[in-house]
Amino acid sequence: MRFLCIADEDTVRGFRLAGIEAFVAETEDQAYTAMNYAITQPDCGIVIITERAADLIRSKVD
Repeated sequence: MRFLCIADEDTVRGFRLAGIEAFVAETEDQAYTAMNYAITQPDCGIVIITERAADLIRSKVD
């Protein structure tokens, strides 16, 4: 099982240092792309998403 993080650039940098795959999502398109990638990965068990990134794609997160 893998972890995946969707967040701003600073948060992503920290998660990458910890060895967790992470995507920068500062626009709605970036957030949708990252979330679509996450939900299509069969071995991705936990998606960590910051509140700011989640607000960009609220309809998909809810």
